Amino acid sequence: MSRRKLYIAISGLMLLSLVIVLTIAGFRIKQRVKSFIDMAIEMEKERELSVEEIRPAFLRITKHELPGKADNLRAVFQQFRESYIFVRFETDAEGIEYILQEFGGERVISKALDMDDLRAMKKTNRRFFSDSLPYWQNENGVCLFDANDVESCRVLEYSGYRGYKILIDDQENTVYIFAYQR
Repeated sequence: MSRRKLYIAISGLMLLSLVIVLTIAGFRIKQRVKSFIDMAIEMEKERELSVEEIRPAFLRITKHELPGKADNLRAVFQQFRESYIFVRFETDAEGIEYILQEFGGERVISKALDMDDLRAMKKTNRRFFSDSLPYWQNENGVCLFDANDVESCRVLEYSGYRGYKILIDDQENTVYIFAYQR
């Protein structure tokens, strides 16, 4: 075999090896990109948290703790571009006072809803906290908030980088918190 044929054979093998390596690398990159996209889509979905996940997620978004007594604690959570958590729990007078102190303040809008306000809230049940919460509840058959269950309430609202809207049902000692982080 002449040198020229040997060089051509070696060059051909090198070229073939390069094509194989690039094909494998391209396939692996495609798999990783698809995996990343699937993970991002999954992260953006709203989901109900387990009881063990609620307190740490709430603290991460609000930088506030939930009261010690938070019975029947449930939450919907989403974390991606904007993170938010919707929490519902039952507490005692001490827990309600804790919420009022912890989330009240100078720039917080605080008001008690009268019967007319309650009727209006019940009519706009679908958008009281967030546009996506009613959709999520309908899709998953889970109801964490129904305005028709509220008898008397106070509302605390703060808009900012870390914002929230809190509804306290004084008769049932139930607290609903929609908090977000932009």
